[in-house]
Amino acid sequence: MRDNGVTSYAKSSNNFGFLRLFFAVLVILAHSFGPVYGDLPRDILTRIFGTLSLADLGVDGFFLISGYLVTKSFEGSHSTGEYLLKRILRIYPGYVVAYVLCILVLGPFVGGQIASLPGIKVLAHIISLQTPNMEGVFSGAPDLNSSMWTIAYEFRCYLLVLAVGLAGLLSKRSALLF
Repeated sequence: MRDNGVTSYAKSSNNFGFLRLFFAVLVILAHSFGPVYGDLPRDILTRIFGTLSLADLGVDGFFLISGYLVTKSFEGSHSTGEYLLKRILRIYPGYVVAYVLCILVLGPFVGGQIASLPGIKVLAHIISLQTPNMEGVFSGAPDLNSSMWTIAYEFRCYLLVLAVGLAGLLSKRSALLF
């Protein structure tokens, strides 16, 4: 049978990218209600269900699909080092850029003093994936980007997939039933 490229494309194409974008847009949309209206109950899903919000649906859907893709990344890696390198390169470049922009651009704009930050503290925060913070900003709440707290948990989930995979639990269907 002749392969004209369509068959191989059809096998590798999927809608994970679209779904991840869709769920991310739900989170952004959900977070827009607070600043615009001052409260979450204007969220359409919160109005319907009382407990479920667009943000809940978006975050849960996004992380469900991401968990699947990260697990596939582990299974497709030839070694532990390759998997860890892929995960580090997935997290750290964007995180470092966001952290540095928060410290160098946002911080001084909202009252922070760059000179008051010890370089070793900034480096330790970056290595441990902590939220960027600076004293004297946002009326005493030092976090410059509080949504970045999820990044450290995401990386811990990468390590959990690694541990579960190395324990052999990803290759045994019966182990996944518990």
